[in-house]
Amino acid sequence: MERIRAIYSEWDQPTRMVLIVSMDLKMQIERHQLMIQIEHLSKSFGDLRVLEDVSIHIPKGKIHGLIGHSGVGKSTLLRCINGLEKYDSGNLIVDGINIKELTETEARKFKRSVGMIFQNFSLLNRLSVYENIALPMRCWKYGKNAIDKRVKELLELVEISDKINVRQHELSGGQKQRVAIARALAMNPKIKFCYVMRLHLHYIQKLPVQ
Repeated sequence: MERIRAIYSEWDQPTRMVLIVSMDLKMQIERHQLMIQIEHLSKSFGDLRVLEDVSIHIPKGKIHGLIGHSGVGKSTLLRCINGLEKYDSGNLIVDGINIKELTETEARKFKRSVGMIFQNFSLLNRLSVYENIALPMRCWKYGKNAIDKRVKELLELVEISDKINVRQHELSGGQKQRVAIARALAMNPKIKFCYVMRLHLHYIQKLPVQ
């Protein structure tokens, strides 16, 4: 495992967000191999300033973590990066794409390249495990055979093939988490975001990191 080179604080205590970056960050930046480049990003909800002058550089091919107290803006920052939330000022470039300049059609295409594992998993009660994982591909009009193949591959990856037709209320918390991981990986996303997850990260680590 790589040793940590640096820890950047974006806010002082007690509302502190910390970005952990890998040891070769400087080298990656010098080679312009950045996946995420954030410059002086700010975001407010009414009078509440959630993000203020945040600058972060994340190189390609690495795993990073945002650490901070509840309410410091970790989720808001992730939502800005994946295009679910608009920001007030600054620049946000993901894989060479300026998020703020995207049209509605371009933004929809961009979101296809981002996998998100939500804190509460956000599974649909009325759907089976198979249908929850297949949902993103069905929304993008994938063929039935392609969907079936991909879903079964992912079920095997997260080791719950025996739960293929089960509804979420029949699953344990850990099993729901695995379904959420599989669904997030369904579209082969370039970037994978996940909230604090104490279990099953090894399934994500099996995959190539872009």
